[in-house]
Amino acid sequence: MAYHGQLKITSQKFTLELTDVNSTEHNKLAGDVRRVLENVYKDVYGKQFVNITNILFSNGSVLADYEVQLTDTSSDAEVQTVLANYVNAQNGKLGVLTVIVSSS
Repeated sequence: MAYHGQLKITSQKFTLELTDVNSTEHNKLAGDVRRVLENVYKDVYGKQFVNITNILFSNGSVLADYEVQLTDTSSDAEVQTVLANYVNAQNGKLGVLTVIVSSS
């Protein structure tokens, strides 16, 4: 099952290249986001975690929308809350990124 999540990256400036999934800028930031999200969700969900997919960026600092694929039944709200709790415990940091995550 796939669940939607969103975070606001405040340490990154938005550029139009981030909306182009074939651009170097998009692929670099998407790779960074994927790596840190994988670490968080693997830690929480263990073997139920499958993948992070469909990372897209839009303006608003940089808004990152993504899907978390899990083998168990969850909800968009739970997936978002897991990330919000992690980021809050890390003082707004998600790896090297400074982010804001609102729990649903």
